[in-house]
Amino acid sequence: MLISKGQVVGCYLLLILLSFSALQETLGARLLQMKVEDMKKHNQEQDSNINDVSGVGAGVDRKVPSGPDPTHNK
Repeated sequence: MLISKGQVVGCYLLLILLSFSALQETLGARLLQMKVEDMKKHNQEQDSNINDVSGVGAGVDRKVPSGPDPTHNK
């Protein structure tokens, strides 16, 4: 029971295709990991910007009404 030349070529092609598939999966996983890391970094930057009190409304000096009826406190 010998293996024909066509079967050998078919096995090599299958092996090559499986190798490409594994390589593509590895590269895809790495790209996904990089994207997740970028999103985490971006979220951390946004969180630090939210906690920063030197933003747009930080210098506003608001007047608080001192009497019981705010419409008459001008």
